[in-house]
Amino acid sequence: MKKKWLLIVSLVALQFACAFSPAPAETDSASTPILEYHSIVDNKDNMYCVDPVTFEEQVKTILQMGYQPITASELLEMWKDKKKTVSKPILLTFDDGYKDNYTTAFPILKKYQIKATVFLVTSSIGKPNFLSWDEIKEMQESGLIDFQSHTISHPNLLKLKAEEVRNEFIESKRMLEQHLNKPVRILAYPYGYHRPYMFPMLKKAGYEMALSTYPGLAGERQGMFAVRRISTTKDPLVFLR
Repeated sequence: MKKKWLLIVSLVALQFACAFSPAPAETDSASTPILEYHSIVDNKDNMYCVDPVTFEEQVKTILQMGYQPITASELLEMWKDKKKTVSKPILLTFDDGYKDNYTTAFPILKKYQIKATVFLVTSSIGKPNFLSWDEIKEMQESGLIDFQSHTISHPNLLKLKAEEVRNEFIESKRMLEQHLNKPVRILAYPYGYHRPYMFPMLKKAGYEMALSTYPGLAGERQGMFAVRRISTTKDPLVFLR
């Protein structure tokens, strides 16, 4: 019981920290937390890894606090159509498409019927330690997992020429749509790096939303191509309200 209360106090404290920390974009009054995960594995040497026990505790806490997990596609639809509302929405997102998203995170998500979004680096699919197309298909067919783009090769977009950036957007989208047989409308920037000149490229390529790593709650007034997320680490727990 003491551990549970410490967890809730940590979450509330973090929310106040996010609310008053400087940030490059203004949030809406009705804002949505988007949690940014990577790998769900016990690796204390990597701050971007969340161990499975901690991850499951976070999932249970999300539900206990009354949040309703939705996908990035569902958030986009909510913002486009104000009639499509969800009470207290939250997004769990996973960047890069690591194998443990299938072997470790997916069973936990299924256990609690939690929706999530995975942003895939298309050149990594099928490589060791990354998701295969068969695993991606199984996850998508569960109805719980939404797959979107994380570019072709996960480059620092700021170091590429404009045409190279455009190619990362277009070709990753094309490959994913070919294999997933569905529209891919959302991108997560590698490392969160982006500049406003990329927004017209994204729009022309057919994207409608892009996620950054600017800390804070997500809201439409940030701009559809600069949506904020909350980074998660194994200690301390990072999120919510």
